[in-house]
Amino acid sequence: MWNVRAGRRARPGGPASGARWPYKQPTAELERALRDQLHYSHTLDEDIMEQILSASSDEREDIPRLALNSSNRSTSSIHSSSSERLHRLRSDNEKLELQVNNLECRLKDKDALITELNRVRDSLSQQCQAAGLRLEAERDNSARLALLLDSHKDSADTLHNQDSSMIDMLKRRLESAMKCDADVQEREQALLRRLRQLERAPPAAPDAPTTIENEKTELAREISSLRRCLTADSPDAASDKQQVQQLQQQVRQLRAQLEARSQQLSNDEKEQAVNWG
Repeated sequence: MWNVRAGRRARPGGPASGARWPYKQPTAELERALRDQLHYSHTLDEDIMEQILSASSDEREDIPRLALNSSNRSTSSIHSSSSERLHRLRSDNEKLELQVNNLECRLKDKDALITELNRVRDSLSQQCQAAGLRLEAERDNSARLALLLDSHKDSADTLHNQDSSMIDMLKRRLESAMKCDADVQEREQALLRRLRQLERAPPAAPDAPTTIENEKTELAREISSLRRCLTADSPDAASDKQQVQQLQQQVRQLRAQLEARSQQLSNDEKEQAVNWG
């Protein structure tokens, strides 16, 4: 080989001291060609992605051919790698479409679930409001029943006190009547003894029989009067008996009312327990 500048042939062992090679090294050109090929590959991938993802027009742009002057083997490898990337991108696109469809189905199911949950929430809210209204009504009813029960208890206590006072008065009257009856019986016995004495006693004077007869008649009339007092009902006794009967009737009525109110309260409490349960 000849050294162009020196005009003489170089030594076989290598270049002379301070001399340069007569040709350029291909490293820079190879690097530039590889960079161009990589840039073209990236550009081609981006174009293919845009065509697949957009799908907005039926016009298809032709993929430019490689501008590099490469061998047939490199061109076929590039085409095969491009087809593989295209196939891979298509499969990825199909997967994405499946995922989108799945997400749409799940979204529809989610909307239906949200609608059902809203319906259940509205129903529960209405039930809660109705239960609150029922609770307020039951509280008002319980308060009214409690007031009514208290009033009936007060009335019952008042009537009980009146009954106790009336019973005490009737006891005193009965004791007085019994004492009067004992006095009348004792008086009757004394008159009977006096009458028997007059009947057995002999007359002491001529006008004695008339006096004795008059006294006998008076004693018999008094005895008859005392017996009528013992056997016949006096007006006070009849009035007392009527008052006792009226009081007994009132007591029975109050007891019946109290039992009815107690039963009603018990039923209301059971109903409230069932409603809350």
